[in-house]
Order: sequence, then structure tokens, then C-alpha cells
Amino acid sequence: MKFRILITISFLLLFAVTLSAQDDHNRKMPSVDDMVKRDMDSLKVNLNLTDDQIPFIQKILTDSYTKMHKLFESDTRDFSQIGKIMEDMDSNIISILTEDQSVQYRAYRERQRARFRQGNKDN
Repeated sequence: MKFRILITISFLLLFAVTLSAQDDHNRKMPSVDDMVKRDMDSLKVNLNLTDDQIPFIQKILTDSYTKMHKLFESDTRDFSQIGKIMEDMDSNIISILTEDQSVQYRAYRERQRARFRQGNKDN
């Protein structure tokens, strides 16, 4: 009887681990609209964006995330261009910001990079 319970528990654990691994592998990239909304919500608060700045930054984010999304969906999956897209996005956004906002934006992006690096260490 104990052997049956042990086998059942082992099977359930194996099943749970398999499902968890599958979820991580099949996870899809968020949509461009979701990424832009997430970043705009954060940038509006963190940088105190003006009404005049918002549409420009939203367009930069949309264009950049659209390019990245196409890379993720392509058959070749050549991700070497992502760094260039991110650099262009950052410099375009910084060109719209005031000096104080630029400093805040650079700090914001560094926090994002640190979270990304930390998240990759956990995987």
C-alpha cells in the first residue's frame, strides 16, 4: 500500500514538473500593445511626462517593440539586432526628454537591465 502511494506521489510530482517546464517553454512574448501600455504607464509616472511628450514616446516604443516582435516571430530568430533596436529606442526617447527626465530614464533603464539579468540567473 505504501509503495502504491509513493508511486502515485512520484507520478504526480513528475507530471507537475513536466507541465511547469512546458509552460516556460511555450510562453509567448506579450503583444506590442501590452508592452507599450506597460512601459507608458510606468514612464508617465517615473518621468512625469508632459502631454506633448506622450505621443512621441508612445510611437517610439510601438515602432521598437514591433521590430522586436518580428524578430521573435521570424523563422531565423536572429536576435543580434535587439541590442541595436534597444539602443535606438533609448536614444530616440532621450532626445525627447528634458535633462532631468533623461537622468531618470537612464536610471529606470538600468533598473530594468538589472531585473532582466537577475531573472536570467534564476532560470
